[in-house]
Formats: sequence, structure tokens, C-alpha cells
Amino acid sequence: EQTFDMTSAKFRHDKIREAAYGRIGANERVRYHHDIGMALYSNIPGFDADANVMLFTTVGQLNRGISLILEYPSEMRISIAEMNCKAGMKAIECSLFGAAYKYLKAGIMLLPDGSWNYHQTLCVELYSLLSRAAYALGILDDAFQASKMIIENIKMIEDKLDIYTLYIKILFAQ
Repeated sequence: EQTFDMTSAKFRHDKIREAAYGRIGANERVRYHHDIGMALYSNIPGFDADANVMLFTTVGQLNRGISLILEYPSEMRISIAEMNCKAGMKAIECSLFGAAYKYLKAGIMLLPDGSWNYHQTLCVELYSLLSRAAYALGILDDAFQASKMIIENIKMIEDKLDIYTLYIKILFAQ
């Protein structure tokens, strides 16, 4: 009598997938991830940010092709930075600080020059969330730098109060 072991089949399948993926060159992988991410992005009408799995999958694929996205026009980069911000926020809500940190770093990387002048709300959100995620992970230098960036770029003291609280915690933790 022969039995089917699902664990063994899954293991073999994973190894075959890993071997096939390993045969694809690094540049080609970036292009594939980019293309998959863009296909997901373009097929989501209105992009439902509440669909966490789809959000994380799409942003993850796009971020793996970020070197290509950096060549895009500013509007598209801002749109993908906003998606990274939403993914970072959702990840923090789920206490996935490592994932949030990666999404937020990618979102900041996508910001075009002059973003503090034209997309201040997005910049504040990205840097504030990054500061919180980095602080939770114990990456105090990044938490400090992100907080400092907000403090340097925001004019109104009322808008700085939340970040000053975290900034003080970071200073005490160092």
C-alpha cells in the first residue's frame, strides 16, 4: 500500500521552484518582479488598501523592482510611495515592524527631489512611521534621522509635537 506524503511533495515543489528561480539572472529577476508588481498595480481599480494581502504582495513585487521604478516620472513614483506608506502603516498595525521598516524605507527612496515642498503630508507620514518602526526594532540611528528630518522640514510647532515626543524617547534610548 502506497501513501502520499503532502509534506514531501511540498518540499520537492519548493526545491524545484527555488532551483528554477536561481537560474534567472539578478537583472532579469528585478525586471520580472517589476513587471509582476506593475501588472498587479494596474489591475486593481481604485486600489483597495484594505485588502492587506494584495497590498503587501503588490508593494513587495514593486519594491523588488525599485531600481526600475526610480526611473519613472515623479507622479508614478509618488503613487508607489503612497502604496508603500499604506503598507507600512498596515504592517505597524499588525506589529510587523520589520516589514513596515522595509516598506517605509522604499517609500522614502521613491520620493522625488522637492517632495517636502509638494508632498509634505506624505513625507511627514513616511518619516514618522519609519521613525516609529525603526524605534520598535531598536534601529535608533534611523529612528533619530527620520525624526530629525521631520523637525527640520516642518515649520509649525504644533505639527512637530508628536514627533518631538518620539524624538525625546529616542534620545533617552541612545
